[in-house]
Amino acid sequence: FDAASLRHIISVAGVNLAAVHYHFGSKEALIQAVFARRIGPLNDERLQLLDEFLTHTGDRRPRLEPIIESMIRPALKLARDPDQGGPDVMRLFGRTIAEPSDELQAMVNSQFGDVAKRFGEALARACPELPAHVLMWRFHFMIGTMGHVMADPTKISSFTGGMCDPSDTQEVVRQMTAFLAGGFRAPVVASKKKRSVAAAKLVALGLLVVFATACSSTKTPEESVNAPALWSTSTARARPANEWWHEFGDSNLVQLVETALIQNYDLKAMKARVEAAQEQSRIAGAVRLPTVDAQFGSSRQQQVFVGLPIPGAAGPLKTRYNTHQFNLVANWELDIWGRISSGNKAALADYLAATDDLQGARLSLVGQIVRSWFRLTEAERQLELAQRTAGNFETTRAKVQERYEQGIRPPLELRLANSKASSARALVALREAEANDARRQLQALAGKYPNGKVTGGSLPYLTAEVPAGLPSELLGRRPDLLAARWRLEAAGYRVAEAKASLLPRLSLTANGGRTSNELEDLLEHNFSIWSIAANAAQPIFQGGRLRANVRLNKALTKAEAAEYDSAVLNAFREVETALANEAILQRREMELSASSSEAKAAESLAQQRYEAGLEPYTTLLETQRRALEAESQLITVRRVRLDNRIALHLALGGGFEMKETDEDGS
Repeated sequence: FDAASLRHIISVAGVNLAAVHYHFGSKEALIQAVFARRIGPLNDERLQLLDEFLTHTGDRRPRLEPIIESMIRPALKLARDPDQGGPDVMRLFGRTIAEPSDELQAMVNSQFGDVAKRFGEALARACPELPAHVLMWRFHFMIGTMGHVMADPTKISSFTGGMCDPSDTQEVVRQMTAFLAGGFRAPVVASKKKRSVAAAKLVALGLLVVFATACSSTKTPEESVNAPALWSTSTARARPANEWWHEFGDSNLVQLVETALIQNYDLKAMKARVEAAQEQSRIAGAVRLPTVDAQFGSSRQQQVFVGLPIPGAAGPLKTRYNTHQFNLVANWELDIWGRISSGNKAALADYLAATDDLQGARLSLVGQIVRSWFRLTEAERQLELAQRTAGNFETTRAKVQERYEQGIRPPLELRLANSKASSARALVALREAEANDARRQLQALAGKYPNGKVTGGSLPYLTAEVPAGLPSELLGRRPDLLAARWRLEAAGYRVAEAKASLLPRLSLTANGGRTSNELEDLLEHNFSIWSIAANAAQPIFQGGRLRANVRLNKALTKAEAAEYDSAVLNAFREVETALANEAILQRREMELSASSSEAKAAESLAQQRYEAGLEPYTTLLETQRRALEAESQLITVRRVRLDNRIALHLALGGGFEMKETDEDGS
């Protein structure tokens, strides 16, 4: 891979270093341009061959060899085409994998993401008996083997003991295909348990990570916290749905969410901060370009020639003259060590983090709106229950008072009835206050004036279960984790910027213009002036400030990494908790529903027996209290179940929609 250097690339292209920096800005940008021209068509050809084979196969289980050959043949063809720079491109790709950077990593993701996913799905169909982790490892091994051979195709002779001619493309493809297919068919060793076929097919969801980060040192959430492939409570596949609040089936709620996303003032403020971060990244990027200033000056000056008296003159000799000058001054600092570009990348990462923060704020706002909507709905249902109960207690109180006046019931029952009726009216006032608070809070979240003129909807029954088999990769779309990842990258770039500040700075300055005593002479080229200078500055002693800045940014990077890992772990906790609570809350709702039914029946029976004189009034009061409490708890638990479903959507960073898979993965 030593030949894949910037010096080699520009010498083959016949350009100089300044031209590369002017047109591309960095070695990474140049490599991206090379890959876009060479690897893009290569991957298109791979997918075309794969599609042709799978179309011919239909729903049958595909064979391994054609899938592997579709991956190998286009790459080998490019590697053997010197007119297209094939050998150099393959060496360049090998060095990109061996010495990854963040920019090159993103380039590999974009170039190979769809290829990895499509070939991974095809291999999963061809090898349904392989567990997911084994299939992922063997796919990884195949990519590594291909890269090793493609970097130097002549090695195929030594690999095969001289049994394969490196110049025979067909034979090389056959040998490599047979070798890699044998690897996929090898028995699974030391496997403690076999996973289901559906779990094996989940490997396609993680193949992009395998393909693009084969030799990367950057930690993923799964590496940080030993994440499982699936959540501990799930066994099948699912795919996300973005507007998850539609699943609650309330058009008024949907309209309120849309209004809030437009009118919420906190969201507007965050949008403005994102715009500020974007402009900050542009400011940081502008430092990489030359600065050009236009200067115009005009002055009038008088001088006195002391010591040169003129006989007969009233005073010393004086002279006055004008000076007019127009200049263009250009200054450019050469970013030899990448200090300026690192600062630019850090600012760009900060902008991307702010963008994800905005998406996180939108998601959080939707969650708050939906929760507030159901809290208002619960408050209104609790108010209706309290009003109905107060009416029942008032009816009972009136009957007790009538019987007391007739001398049938003792004064104790009347006092108890009066007390219960007053307590019921107090509960109504409490529920009214709760509903009033919920209304105004909901309106404020939606960016509306909190006049209290809004009503809730209904508490829908969650008849649809959470899809089984939600893959842990869904966490990759959580905006807070994406923002934390960008901040970690920004911290890394600032370390590089601080290190580059220890090195010399080289700048070029050019000054050109015209100067004259007469203003009209500025248009004459005979009065032109110019200068060109190059300056180099090496920090020698600054009291340890620069090295302390390096250590400071390294410490901040460690802090960002720890915070990122903590955020990932917390995200897994939130999802696992919400998934576990789904079943727990469902059981609780079922039990409370049964309890409420029994309590209502007991209240009705106690009312009948009291009126028949078979039960004391205290028994009736106790059954009424229990009926009220059971129904109130039932309303609350239904709202809590909805809150838990909302928490699951927020934890996953979006919605979910079940997508069943059959045996062959189609």
